[in-house]
Amino acid sequence: MTHFDGIPHGVPNYMEPQQFAMPQGWQTVAEITFTVAALATVLVASWISRRRKSWQPLLYTIAGGGTVVNEATLAHLSHATHSQAGAHVAWTSQGLGVPFYAIGAYFPYFGLVLLVLVPLFHDRKLTVRGVWIAALSIVLGVLAFEVPWMATGLWHYYGRQSLQPFGWMPIWYAFASAMLTFVPAVAIARVQDRLHGARSLLLIPLVIMTSIGAVVAVSWPMYMAMSSTWSNGIIHLAALTSIALVGVAVWFCAPLVAQSGRALDRSLPVTAQR
Repeated sequence: MTHFDGIPHGVPNYMEPQQFAMPQGWQTVAEITFTVAALATVLVASWISRRRKSWQPLLYTIAGGGTVVNEATLAHLSHATHSQAGAHVAWTSQGLGVPFYAIGAYFPYFGLVLLVLVPLFHDRKLTVRGVWIAALSIVLGVLAFEVPWMATGLWHYYGRQSLQPFGWMPIWYAFASAMLTFVPAVAIARVQDRLHGARSLLLIPLVIMTSIGAVVAVSWPMYMAMSSTWSNGIIHLAALTSIALVGVAVWFCAPLVAQSGRALDRSLPVTAQR
């Protein structure tokens, strides 16, 4: 027998996330911190744009902040939620309130990665190993960013998660979330030379599309398993599969932005090339 909405009895409806009380003091701290960080990120991007005589760094930084439009969708798919009770809500989407602090958080979250990696990827300054290190560094950065704020109770991952130490951010999603910024950085690096003048505005939808596309592409095993009636063993296998798919994504992307063999030869001294 199923509910009127088609969900079997006894199976939680994850489109209706658990309710958590928003810690008011920490919400204020987050609003101030992320607003200042967002402004600082935009100012840095403006300075870089002026130095390079190109609006593109500023545009893709703003686009990174604009990916907050996907917040509710990714939250539902990943079984995550901001604390809703007492939240200062900017807008409501899919039944989930998106707090104001989330808007500010997206600018440094995306902007710092894009401002650092896009030039490195564009100029192919990293080896394949360097690209892998960059991707893993983003994973560690995601954990370093999310876990302390989660500890304050601002947001939560709920339901049938896997690889979730202390009930904080699931390890599998730290890997998946890294693709939110890594893949757009690769895409921008490879197409920015084709975008001039008004065409540079295409960076905005490019970042938003590649961002959500990348995280869904690697997370679909967990998206299926978490909302299923399958065993816990399948949940853990799905989590490991999602992490493996992140590895596949990096493996696909690395040759697109890493030093080529010819570039490596040119960078070596003549004696070394012999």
